[in-house]
Amino acid sequence: FLYKLMKINFKSKYNLAKYISSTFGYIFKNNNYKCLLYHSIGFDYDNDKIKIYNLPKNIFKEQMLILKNLKYEVSNNINDNLSNKNRITITFDDGLLSIYENALEILEELNIPFIIFVSPELIRSNQNIYMNEKQIKELSLSNLCTIGSHGFAHKDFTSYNLDELVNLEKKSKYYLEDLIGKKVKYLSYPFGKYNIKIDKCMKELNYDYTFTSEFGSNKSGSNILKRIDIWNYDNKKQFIMKLKGQWDWLSYYK
Repeated sequence: FLYKLMKINFKSKYNLAKYISSTFGYIFKNNNYKCLLYHSIGFDYDNDKIKIYNLPKNIFKEQMLILKNLKYEVSNNINDNLSNKNRITITFDDGLLSIYENALEILEELNIPFIIFVSPELIRSNQNIYMNEKQIKELSLSNLCTIGSHGFAHKDFTSYNLDELVNLEKKSKYYLEDLIGKKVKYLSYPFGKYNIKIDKCMKELNYDYTFTSEFGSNKSGSNILKRIDIWNYDNKKQFIMKLKGQWDWLSYYK
């Protein structure tokens, strides 16, 4: 959705999507399992080309409190989540330092579990916008945090030769598992890009579940999980509508 209409600015696209979600979105309302997708909390970063992925810290806390007040159960136990109603998983892509510095204290205060998807190349890049090995290892010790892979080099998986990709992702998985001393069970596709052959190969590397950026909720039996993108344009009303599935129509936009 974000890239199909690049000739229209994001605010115009968002207002159109908001109108559709408010008027027709009720058709898609559901209580199915949902994964929320966040990136940065409180820091701007260069990869956010259309400036929608940096959520102010106070808004992030407001959203976490909404989950609590609406009695959603936030859990990283994907097997159980898929067969239960009103389950939510919080995910962060890219392993940005702002999660460690801004989101972590909120999640710990409210006792909310979360998954962070990280890339070895970014961890070792010495760029101060990403978490480093020490911070990743520290987070992995928390009962609230699950570390997942976001690809070895945070590049589009479909741009690789399949054999090259498999070798790189073996390297990524071994690196992360050695770093945190735990099995890495989840993989988030960089830029949401994958195909069925790629996903089959990733499952053969013993990833239990893979996550895309395709918009929507998840039904029992899924092992490629859709997510609900959270943007800094979302006010309280729109956030709740996303939780209820009223933005799920975006999954049909190709």
